[in-house]
Amino acid sequence: MKRLTQKWAAVLLVTVVTMLGTAQANAGWVGPKLAGAWEIVGTPEPSACGPSNPFTNVSTISIDGTFTNVDPDVGTAVGESYRLGGRKYAVGFFGFIPLGPGVALRYEVQGTLKLLNR
Repeated sequence: MKRLTQKWAAVLLVTVVTMLGTAQANAGWVGPKLAGAWEIVGTPEPSACGPSNPFTNVSTISIDGTFTNVDPDVGTAVGESYRLGGRKYAVGFFGFIPLGPGVALRYEVQGTLKLLNR
């Protein structure tokens, strides 16, 4: 019985050490380097279902990852961002394109950002 208890204690100790040694997820929190107002310049991947022309938008990103995007052609969208590691971040946001009175088309954008010059 004593050996079984020792084995379980060893397994528990290895599990705790392994969990403490792994990196914590950074979902949501982006840190002070990315927080602020930004000019976002990008080119969508070519596809049959969406635009493929380069675009320039203005975005704000808060330290908790809240993301607001302003597109001069489409309007405002909201979403979130989180750190992938190093200078890379993931971003996703949703918005609506008004097609007429009471009619709007919902869109979603997902992508990755690379922090430059900071």
